[in-house]
Amino acid sequence: MHTHAHSQRRGDVSGPAAMADQPSPDPALFVPLSPLSPSFDLSDEQRARVANLLAALHRDGLITQPQTGAGFRKLYNSLSDLLVDAPKARLHLREHVQFAVAGGLLDPQLAKQLEDEQAAVSDEKKMAEMKKKIDGIVEDYLREEDLADAQQCIGEEVPAPFRFEVVKRIVSRSLDKGNRQREGASIFLAEVSRTGNTVTSAES
Repeated sequence: MHTHAHSQRRGDVSGPAAMADQPSPDPALFVPLSPLSPSFDLSDEQRARVANLLAALHRDGLITQPQTGAGFRKLYNSLSDLLVDAPKARLHLREHVQFAVAGGLLDPQLAKQLEDEQAAVSDEKKMAEMKKKIDGIVEDYLREEDLADAQQCIGEEVPAPFRFEVVKRIVSRSLDKGNRQREGASIFLAEVSRTGNTVTSAES
């Protein structure tokens, strides 16, 4: 086993039928996202109406659990911007997540993963440390092409909440490489996904 010494890393809320008539270019992202974003600076009663709307859309088959998960991921990724206009956005987002999980709109494991990833990203010092560590593993992999070694290093050295960053960094690091390295990056992502190494894509 090769030993690594890496550097340390608003408006009115419409009913389901009205929304069904509106075309959406990307329902997987924007159907659950659109009602929630402006709801963070509304009253408790208005936020409850938004939550009930999402429940009705899900019950009527207009949005699915994966679509809801994609929408919540976009919200978590935009949280720093949302907090500028709505200081309680983090609290209200968690309330919506709890409601969605209880109502079967959102997978509980995904809900926990999103919260863990957000907590990880919020720790800037730890995030910078993990990025350096991941970069070291990625560079070694692209140079030596030792897939098993790279997988083991990620499993041992990169905590699960930070592993979404692996996707971004291996893809970006391979962009200016040759075809062989870019193909190697694809093989790497496919393999860690197949073996359940908890690498998932997310924006940061």
